[in-house]
Amino acid sequence: MTPPRFALLPVALAALSAPFASGCAEGGVMAATPEYPALLVAGPAPRCAENDPAGCARECEAGDQPSCTRLGTMNEKGAGTKRDLALASKLYQRACQGKDPVGCAKLGYLHLVGKGVPLDYARARELSEGSCAGGAAMGCTNLGYLFETGKGVGQDYGRAVALYQRACDAGNAHGCSNLGIMFEKGRGVPRDYARAADLQNRACAADDLSGCANLGFYYLGGRGVPADDQKALELSARACQGDEAIGCLNLGYLHEAGRAVAVDHARAFELYRRACEGGAAHGCSNLGLMYEYGRATSIDMGRAAELQRRACDEGDLPGCRFLGKMYVKGRGVGPDSAIGADYLGRACQGGDQEACNELPALGRTP
Repeated sequence: MTPPRFALLPVALAALSAPFASGCAEGGVMAATPEYPALLVAGPAPRCAENDPAGCARECEAGDQPSCTRLGTMNEKGAGTKRDLALASKLYQRACQGKDPVGCAKLGYLHLVGKGVPLDYARARELSEGSCAGGAAMGCTNLGYLFETGKGVGQDYGRAVALYQRACDAGNAHGCSNLGIMFEKGRGVPRDYARAADLQNRACAADDLSGCANLGFYYLGGRGVPADDQKALELSARACQGDEAIGCLNLGYLHEAGRAVAVDHARAFELYRRACEGGAAHGCSNLGLMYEYGRATSIDMGRAAELQRRACDEGDLPGCRFLGKMYVKGRGVGPDSAIGADYLGRACQGGDQEACNELPALGRTP
């Protein structure tokens, strides 16, 4: 699957923080990604059973390349065996060299995110193109992500939409989820929240947890579906239970804001910490706010600034805005209005209107 992407929902008055939907970054790709959904298998199925590493090793050695891919997936996920990304990449490489397109797609994904192999967008594109052409829907999803974000290729939303549609039609749930984000954002297609929600529902029904997290986000804000905090809670909890960081982030927001559950700052704090550690940059920002204002923890301005810097560095625009304001006010850092204005300008350039509103008072033009 491709790295998750996210979009900001307006902050509720009851909470310091805000939820996100996973999906393409309006400020950058998160450092960590959720695990793969079930994939369309192009060509022969593996001769070994799922979660049987010994059997898959035997079949792989006997020349069954899909079994090498399945064994690689077990090593990547730590399913039935110790997690070993380096070994997973070698198994995918072997399968790919043996003409298994799913192995090529999975190897391309590892190069796309720099897991177990060097980060290499050119190699990711090469592998994704070949695997997509060979019938591996995951390869089409990954290639779509490269065109959407302009990583290693010229940015092309129209081509990204076509690739996501092809992947979704072929059964790749994450392709459906990414296509939903395109309809939500109006990227390469007219904005259509109802269509976006339908695609996220389809992805979630196929056990793509980013789809569940996104659908939960839509229920929070009433985007394409009626606003329903209870459904948002259920979907966010499901995603978080599967280690989808954005699900944990939004679940934390619900507990902080007291929506569908009683206000529980301690639970929100733990969920934001989990989201941050799982790679959701905005989880780090929300956790930073908890430290800044002493919610479920003692006030620690230095730690708050550190977390906002991390969020900003990972592409979270509110994190840049909060850090900029901390520099301006001398809270945990500074004071240094020039540096503060730089961070606010960075957030403004990414589309954070609140940051833009702060700039004139600092002598900067939005």
